[in-house]
Amino acid sequence: INPDLIVSVDGHVHGPESAPDSSGRNERPWIEAGWVDVVYNMDYGEHLRFGHVDTVRAAVSRPEAIVDLPGNYERTDTGKVISRAGQLVADHISYCQRKWPGNGVGLYLYSLLNEEQIEALRAGPFAEDATPRWVR
Repeated sequence: INPDLIVSVDGHVHGPESAPDSSGRNERPWIEAGWVDVVYNMDYGEHLRFGHVDTVRAAVSRPEAIVDLPGNYERTDTGKVISRAGQLVADHISYCQRKWPGNGVGLYLYSLLNEEQIEALRAGPFAEDATPRWVR
């Protein structure tokens, strides 16, 4: 219908030796088949799994299709979900920008984006306006 449409999915991208997860998701073959343009790798922990992302990127013909998606929230010991410290959020985004330049980055969860995070992002990784670019 629209060949210029960008198709993206969120997922936990599997490495080359991994089988699909219990729901049948396996984003790597979707990239290779051209079914999706971008897979946002849900990476919400305090420490990013950059080694895993590098392994997956090395296993696909279009590594730019894998974009890390850090989280901006934490779970307390009681299970309550709270906003993550702004500087850590900015550090995660800055790291992704340096590690995979020109590849884009995402942030999850909009409802927990707060002023502290916005100011840290504005002072750090987004101090300059960016022009989005998609690589196919």
